[in-house]
Amino acid sequence: MRADRQATAEIRRLKWIFGTTYTVQGSSALSDIPTLYFVKFVLELGDAGGQLFQSLKSAGWLVKPLWGFISDRYPLFGYRRKSWFILMALLGVVFWLLNALCAYFQIRIPIVYLIGFNLAFSTYAFVDVVTDALMVEHGRRLRRVGSFINFQWTMLALSNAATTALSGWLQEQILDGNFAYWMIFLATGLPPLMTAIVGYLNIPERPQPSPRRLSRNSRLSWTRIRHGVGDTLHSAPSRLRSFGRENRLLMLLVLFIVLWNFSPSIGYIERSYLIDERSFTPAIFGTVFTLQAITFLLSILTYRYVQRRWPWIQWYHYLYGMIAIMVVAFPLSFYFYLDPDHPWWSLFVFELLRVGTRCRSGTATSGFGSFSASCLASPQSPRS
Repeated sequence: MRADRQATAEIRRLKWIFGTTYTVQGSSALSDIPTLYFVKFVLELGDAGGQLFQSLKSAGWLVKPLWGFISDRYPLFGYRRKSWFILMALLGVVFWLLNALCAYFQIRIPIVYLIGFNLAFSTYAFVDVVTDALMVEHGRRLRRVGSFINFQWTMLALSNAATTALSGWLQEQILDGNFAYWMIFLATGLPPLMTAIVGYLNIPERPQPSPRRLSRNSRLSWTRIRHGVGDTLHSAPSRLRSFGRENRLLMLLVLFIVLWNFSPSIGYIERSYLIDERSFTPAIFGTVFTLQAITFLLSILTYRYVQRRWPWIQWYHYLYGMIAIMVVAFPLSFYFYLDPDHPWWSLFVFELLRVGTRCRSGTATSGFGSFSASCLASPQSPRS
């Protein structure tokens, strides 16, 4: 009985860590829509420059394996997880504060913000890596890896849905002159402070023993290093072939993920076009992004239900299902680019699906007048 209570208390502490990390990670969407308008109208990068800026803005997420290597190999203040977790969360606050200060002093050098955003998002990636390591380590012992993963993604979806809706509203306030961009960047940097506090109070980790000093005979000389590197390079091809044979399924899944994420999405250019040519407002972007986040949440809940209701379904069945859904869903995104009177719109029954593209022509009716009016009232550039 006592063991059950201890396990329950430990699971509760771990959920605080996982839930807070992914909630704060989702809260970074608070700056998504303001950043779009900031890059377009304040930095004035243009479509090509804005697309490049957006592509490089989150490069810190691409080097997550490096963060994992650092936290595993190099303890900080005697801890492999806790100290890195707290430090990176606090640095996230610092880097968002620096972005806010740059915006406050009206610095308009794109590279400054590119570095600042990358540093901020790198801290999210580092905290994410440490959180996943804690989840795997303790989840395996408690036999709750699947439960923890589902909980993490649920919290991420809920946080993302709430903050994207708020992001659109905040950008509307900026256009009305009630807020400034530096306020949004500052507000985005506050949640990571909660991550640091929760990690300090709840991460279960004992200090690592201090490494012993190497004796003179055991120290690596330059000759040993040179021979070691040479042997490693010489055996690298055979090791790679062996790794490929032993992890063929893993390599195929990695290839699938790469191809899945490599699509002709044009991100910033698309949104810039929707602002200029379709008169999309921040409120509309907030609505669209919120619907995407809600769809993500529903997919998580659906997966949980299907997994429990029909446990015989294999992972590759879900894979085929995702591909089928994408084949159907991807062409629908091109409706954003069609003129309001394009005949393809006649394929849809509900007028709601046409409102987003009919804003500019002012012909939206059937109970959506107020929504259309808000679209038409918005200019194509900031009001302040």
